[in-house]
Amino acid sequence: MSRGCAAKKSLHASERDTERVRASRRQHVEAVAQCTDVHRCYFLDETGVHLDYCRRYARAVGGRRAAGAVRLKRGKSLTLIGVLGAGGLTAVQVLGGALNRRSFAFYVGRVLGPQLRRGDVLVLDNLPVHKLSGLQQELVRSGVEMLFLPPYSP
Repeated sequence: MSRGCAAKKSLHASERDTERVRASRRQHVEAVAQCTDVHRCYFLDETGVHLDYCRRYARAVGGRRAAGAVRLKRGKSLTLIGVLGAGGLTAVQVLGGALNRRSFAFYVGRVLGPQLRRGDVLVLDNLPVHKLSGLQQELVRSGVEMLFLPPYSP
């Protein structure tokens, strides 16, 4: 009998295993499968960046501690947002501060919206700012289909 070594568990939310969430995930896969032209599918995501970020771990000579300096006051934060499609990353924008309703409305109205065409499919996560009703209605009116990821998506 072979004994395995101890390894870190890969944990996930137990709610992910409910029938409601499984059904939602199946429906999402079916909806995405309807997009037969992959060049019309776009996946939107964003990430935040702190300009004062500093690595917390470093290498040092044995027995010595690595040293470094960081600013006392927190620096500026930025949001990088864009869509990924078969042709690569597009509609990329850097916004000052965290993503909020106002900055997302600006992004969709001035950057993303003009690049989308009737028949395109936009896949988004469930961040509350992504669900602004006026913006959703405007995109749908222009012929863009919006698909939201199911709960507990990786």
